[in-house]
Amino acid sequence: MDVNPENWLHYSVYDTNSTMAIVTHEEPLGPESDPAGIEGMMSVQVVDNQRIVSDRSDHHARSVGDGGWVVSFLPGRTLTLEQAVAAMQVAEVVGELAKLTHLLGLTPLEAVGHAVWGD
Repeated sequence: MDVNPENWLHYSVYDTNSTMAIVTHEEPLGPESDPAGIEGMMSVQVVDNQRIVSDRSDHHARSVGDGGWVVSFLPGRTLTLEQAVAAMQVAEVVGELAKLTHLLGLTPLEAVGHAVWGD
């Protein structure tokens, strides 16, 4: 299996009337390589150009005007649409990471530390 994220994480943008949606997805892993049950589609949607929601996270973002967005887990920061979508994608990935790291008896932060610094 190719583990390079550039080969499995994609997004497409489309406009339906006044509602823009940004959809992200990953290729299915298959049951034997998906012990935490995270196979499937991850999706972030911009609704009526006013809010950004996800079907994989309770976090959300809201438009604050002039092209600015505030994400629920980054209060006090005004982001661009692209940054807000990226933040929502991070929220989804962290949620999925938490499911996997639980199987290892680690927190997501511990697992990332081990993976990045190799200790």
